[in-house]
Amino acid sequence: MRSFLVLSLLVWAPGVLFAQREFGFDNRKPSGQPYLAAEETVKRFKVAPEFEAKLFAGEPQVVNPIAFTIDEKGRVWVVESFEYPKRTPKGKMPRDRIVILEDTDGDGVCDKRSVFADGKDFPKSFDMASGIEVGHGGVFLGAPPYLWFIENKNDKPGKFEVLLEGFGSHDTHETLNTFQWGPDGWLYGLHGVFTHSEVKSADDQADNPRGPSVKMNAAIWRYHPTTRKFEIFAEGTSNPWGMDWRNTDGQFILCCCVIPHLFHVIPGGNYKRQAGSSFNPYAYGEIKEICDHTFHRESGWAHAGLISLDVPHMPEKYRNSVIFGSIHGCSIKQNILKPNGSTYIASRGDDFLVSGDKNFRPINMKWGPNGDIFLIDWHDQNPCHQTPPDNWDYEHGRVYRIQLKGAATKKAEDLAKLGDDALLAKLSDPNPFVSRQALRLVYERHAAKPLPATNTPKIRSWHDLRTLSAIGAALSFDPSIVTADNPVAAAWLVRFAADKRTPTDGEVRWMAAAVRPTPDIPIQTAPAIRREIASAAIRLAGNRDVTPILHELMLVRDAGNDPVLSHLIWLGYEKLLGSASNTVLDAELAWLAGEAQAKVLTPDKIIVNFILVEDILPKVARRLGSTGNPDHLERCIDWIGKLDNSYGSPRTRALEGLAAAMQGKLVDAPPNWSKLRDALLADNNAAVTNLVNKLSVNFRDPEAVRRALRDVVDSKLSTDARVDAARAIALLRPEQGEPLLLKLVTAEESLPVRVEAARALSAYSNPDLARELVVNWPKYPPALRGEIVSVLAGRKEWARTLLVGVAERRIQRTELTDNHILRMRAFKDRDLDDEIQKVWGKFRDTPADLAKLIDQMRNRLYEGDASFSRGKVVFENLCAKCHKFDGRGAEVGPPLDGAGRDIEYLLANIIDPNRVIGSPYFIRVVELKNGRNEIGLLAAEDEQSITLKIENGVTKVIPRKEIESIDVQEKSLMPEGIDKNLTPQAFRDVIRYVMANPFLNHVKLNGMPLKVGPHGRIPLFEAKDTGEAVIEAAVTAPAAMKTKLLLGGAGATTVKLNGKTIYKGALSGSEPDQAAVDVELVQGSNTLTIETSYTGVKAAVYARYLDPERRLRYPD
Repeated sequence: MRSFLVLSLLVWAPGVLFAQREFGFDNRKPSGQPYLAAEETVKRFKVAPEFEAKLFAGEPQVVNPIAFTIDEKGRVWVVESFEYPKRTPKGKMPRDRIVILEDTDGDGVCDKRSVFADGKDFPKSFDMASGIEVGHGGVFLGAPPYLWFIENKNDKPGKFEVLLEGFGSHDTHETLNTFQWGPDGWLYGLHGVFTHSEVKSADDQADNPRGPSVKMNAAIWRYHPTTRKFEIFAEGTSNPWGMDWRNTDGQFILCCCVIPHLFHVIPGGNYKRQAGSSFNPYAYGEIKEICDHTFHRESGWAHAGLISLDVPHMPEKYRNSVIFGSIHGCSIKQNILKPNGSTYIASRGDDFLVSGDKNFRPINMKWGPNGDIFLIDWHDQNPCHQTPPDNWDYEHGRVYRIQLKGAATKKAEDLAKLGDDALLAKLSDPNPFVSRQALRLVYERHAAKPLPATNTPKIRSWHDLRTLSAIGAALSFDPSIVTADNPVAAAWLVRFAADKRTPTDGEVRWMAAAVRPTPDIPIQTAPAIRREIASAAIRLAGNRDVTPILHELMLVRDAGNDPVLSHLIWLGYEKLLGSASNTVLDAELAWLAGEAQAKVLTPDKIIVNFILVEDILPKVARRLGSTGNPDHLERCIDWIGKLDNSYGSPRTRALEGLAAAMQGKLVDAPPNWSKLRDALLADNNAAVTNLVNKLSVNFRDPEAVRRALRDVVDSKLSTDARVDAARAIALLRPEQGEPLLLKLVTAEESLPVRVEAARALSAYSNPDLARELVVNWPKYPPALRGEIVSVLAGRKEWARTLLVGVAERRIQRTELTDNHILRMRAFKDRDLDDEIQKVWGKFRDTPADLAKLIDQMRNRLYEGDASFSRGKVVFENLCAKCHKFDGRGAEVGPPLDGAGRDIEYLLANIIDPNRVIGSPYFIRVVELKNGRNEIGLLAAEDEQSITLKIENGVTKVIPRKEIESIDVQEKSLMPEGIDKNLTPQAFRDVIRYVMANPFLNHVKLNGMPLKVGPHGRIPLFEAKDTGEAVIEAAVTAPAAMKTKLLLGGAGATTVKLNGKTIYKGALSGSEPDQAAVDVELVQGSNTLTIETSYTGVKAAVYARYLDPERRLRYPD
């Protein structure tokens, strides 16, 4: 719901636009705008022209609405959150509560409020409530660690029952949320990446055992209210807090934070993640976002609440749109969906709503009884989870309605009072509120008593299919019952059949046959049908033999052009291979070898199955090579030998997969390797030879040792070849390698080779190596020194030598970072810790120390000017090792492009990087059996190895058999103490380079040149009466562009751009960003002139252009 790296949106208001510290605001600070009355907030909404916004309820009727739903009577059920973000204190009962808001007279405004349940009413405490849905005679409440069901007895709580337990709240803005009923009768919800759950049934009875727990972090989950089955529907994304299913085809669309914002969620899918790795170590890929853009640089990356507008009463232009909240942008964004294979592509539409109230925090949306959209607003000056916990407001909250202009309101009909026939008729109502509520009620009634099946010889639509499912009709996958022009219904028929998990042999044959057009299939095969069949194969693998389905899918010629199909196929095939007997495995490898061979129809007409060759073959080889089973490895090598290498290069692709599986591992060469190696080398193919050489290293081939020792010193070879040779030496550890590597570290001209040689030395343990590395310190360039320190810090005796070097001032103390110290302290050696204390000092600053240091560094920003170009160099030498920004750097830590990069944000995150950190960014300290340790982020793991990601995006594969222990430390890989490694000038420069929308800092004040620090404060001369000042500044635009100029000052101000007056007004307070002015820059140089009259002794002017794409250039 709330992201820890954010931007805010410039909000609309009558007259002058007031900036929200956009693209550089401190996400730990409040908006600065006073709270407005709820009615005034609505007046400041700028809604799409066909719509209007109305207030349904405001404080004190509702406060802190974190979740809501609407029941069959049209009443709004709200979870009011008072325990966010700190959780309920131990030994206390929660203050969160559920309230019912009702419009009793049909005028569209709440006039009755009832408390359904208060935290003190619960039989036991919970952390905080964050999700709600009504149905089946009660309320489903998500309140970690529990999923509750609360019986509804005349709008008062009856029995409280814990359905599930084990939900985490490690990150309280990423708890279980966005409850909703799916078109299949399941309860769906979302769960964020930085909270870890291990969910089990609360029942533990002989006839209903708990069963295995379900581990979960980033996920879409579902729960069946009658079977009580809980499962992960799909895995991945970041902090999802908004999802809806499309009314026309039932597909779930999800919005989330930080990473690109929009996803099409498919059952069994494995999606892109903000951090961490999939629970399936053999997924080998992920499904990407569907949006072709981001809002990071415009309005931030925190999104919540989503609703699909594909309904008949919406204007035509909106019927392919989804809308979702921008928490920091104070707006509702719009994306327009278009078909893209079996999924969609989402393009940017105009903002659906922009708020002139900077405290507007949209959280979720639901359809209302009149076809209107209900919207909850957390409403807080604080925009982000990074806000200090005690600073949140607990007195405000809003519920709005967005309706078509002039739409009439009326009291909602109580759908629960309808008879069965009348309720069934409501399933086809064009109002999505009515049809969805009716669907939920039909599912409930069928659960209580069977309903009569309708006589439907043909399923004319998806709505017909939903009706049959809701009344419990026996649905089997037989395409003959679906009309030929309705692939959506056929696709859902597949999904319903897969949900049974025990389809008949006939259904499996029908699914396989439906993949490709044949005369026997009475429907047109469509991408959506193939998508659902591939998804079904994932869920059915293990229960049924889905081999025929997967084979047919892999033979679809254009499957590789579909954004999701090939990955879904692999996820199903991987499950099949993982449980296959040797007989089945041999049969599959033979089939793959045959189908991977190109079909030569004529000399100029050749058919290559690219999905098989490019995607499936390398993953099969990688999967077989990753099991640690020598028999699998031998089978894999036999299979690769049978692959053709002509059209599409199947053999090469398979070798690439095997090389990926063997990275960083040493095993005995399989008995059939030498024969394949010789055959492959005889092909005289450079790419194949390179792969063979890499695998020869993994298989301890003596020739590989000789080749690596020869190649690493051969300056005629490419840098990449020499780097590979250094890595091979590190893996094989030949005795002759040690002096070669040391010489390269000391005297080699190629920096990448020197760096890799230094890393390779870590494989050796000779104490003399450490002394040699320290003695030669003056010979190392700055880019190499950090690597040397990391090598020395990784062994206990070498660490002692490193500390002696620091004590003797051979090595500057600033070369050591907090992470180096952490690594040495991991040895838990008292003498070593004493040496650290002597040369380094106190290991961990207290919060008070860090706050004081932040104040000191803030003052340093006023001590001189700053340079963009110098800052770029500092960033590339220091920050780019772990952060990607402006197209540069490595993706180890979070990317910086979307972050709120103003001075306060940068100060806090540079000086105190451990202030807010999610668990996927916790570092692992791995102690090896050879006495060395490694430190990094967990990038991947399987049964055989773990992979750490370290600085510069380097990955290190560590076999589990070499690991003594793994310690997870709740610290960032970004070290504290970076300030100690930067001069004040370098610190100012890097702030100037990274900060968003930098201030003008090279100006003329009354004709005299003045250089200003990154803070942007242009001090004016003391004026006891009235002072006059003229400020001039230049900026260069690469092309004509429209943007905004943000101003701050202390008096009457006139602003001219290229001689033309663009602003006249009064500014006060000498604070930045008081006014925003539309400007049009010309290509090339532009001159800004600010004339101001002022009084006082500390008057100042601030000015900066909004430039989220960083296109403008300033004097340096």
